Amino acid sequence: MVDLDFRIEDVRVEKYSAAPLLLFALHVVNKTPDLPVLNVMLNCQIRVEPARRRYEGDEHDRLSDLFGHPSRWGETMRSFLWTHASVSVPAVNAERRVDLPAPCSYDFNIAATKYFHGLEQGDVPLNFLFSGSIFYRDSECRLQIEQVAWSKEC
Repeated sequence: MVDLDFRIEDVRVEKYSAAPLLLFALHVVNKTPDLPVLNVMLNCQIRVEPARRRYEGDEHDRLSDLFGHPSRWGETMRSFLWTHASVSVPAVNAERRVDLPAPCSYDFNIAATKYFHGLEQGDVPLNFLFSGSIFYRDSECRLQIEQVAWSKEC
């Protein structure tokens, strides 16, 4: 059974895109190198984790539309879906780095847009939930297909 780990190392803006696009630098590690991975069809749900950061000044007012009065944020501030992303990861013997493209559109998710516009500065805490199919050869060189474990996130 193949065991892959995922880690986001960086993010940058794609300069030459027709629509706004972020490229997340994804590091994939094969924890079972005796089973070389031929390809991974990787899907990712990217969620905003607003409770993992502090908010200052006017951010409280701007975010009250989403989360209510700041005194209630402990109850109302929950993670929410930002976007979905997919990438085809080439062969992974030990490790591989690929770009995970994430489209950024004003009308894609109104809650995420309001949240991003409500921030003055700082990082946006994200959670990446992975799924997909892993293609590899077993010890007898037969093609195998396995699902990415639901527990894989970063």
